[in-house]
Amino acid sequence: MVRQDVGYDDYKVVLGADSPIKLPGTPGRLRVWIGDPGYKPTFPAEMTTATGALPAVGVTAKVTPIAPAFVIEPKNSVCVTIHPTGSEVTFSLTPKDKGTYDVGAEVLLFNSSDCTGAPIPKATTTLKVTVEVNKAKIREQHVKKFGDVFWENLEKFWGALLALLSALVLFLLRRRLKKLFGFGG
Repeated sequence: MVRQDVGYDDYKVVLGADSPIKLPGTPGRLRVWIGDPGYKPTFPAEMTTATGALPAVGVTAKVTPIAPAFVIEPKNSVCVTIHPTGSEVTFSLTPKDKGTYDVGAEVLLFNSSDCTGAPIPKATTTLKVTVEVNKAKIREQHVKKFGDVFWENLEKFWGALLALLSALVLFLLRRRLKKLFGFGG
């Protein structure tokens, strides 16, 4: 399938990302929307967004996020058809460290319906994503770790104390036990 005239020269591209993302915590989301420049996509209020434009030179696209400070799942999108009301792909962002980072995407545009042939690479605008340290979660993890270590050592202590008391009882009752079982001198 060869590109049909879409009636506009550029696609509107909107990037949205959760910001701030808490570390440690659940991964954030990166959403990339591509479509008609007159259409206004909706993004959740907790997402920071950036809007850009790409030349309308293809009918399908593959999107690869550019976010070196994050572990990204999936690494890139499947082939998506660019619909006038917009096509959207979503990625998960797991931060590697705290800070403020640029996040963007590379879009490969294709003139075929199955993303075959020579791609036309384009880069989107970037946006800032802030990664904050989740102090409450870190405190919770430390308390849990302390509790696990304490319980493990408490079990060892009680096991050793019980063994020591058993040995003491046997030592104190050794003469009676000798007579009871017939182990005489």
